[in-house]
Amino acid sequence: MMATAMFMNSNALPIALMQSLVVTVPNLAWGPDDNKNGMLGWVLTYLTMYASL
Repeated sequence: MMATAMFMNSNALPIALMQSLVVTVPNLAWGPDDNKNGMLGWVLTYLTMYASL
């Protein structure tokens, strides 16, 4: 019951999971110029596009 109350929006859990992965897993960077802010931007873009389609 508590988990459903915390994540009432269906996008909240995937965003939180991907943010934590980007911050903690260093091998997710694709190129030498990737940084955490850019990678979080891509995560939000992908999840927004996926949720709207």
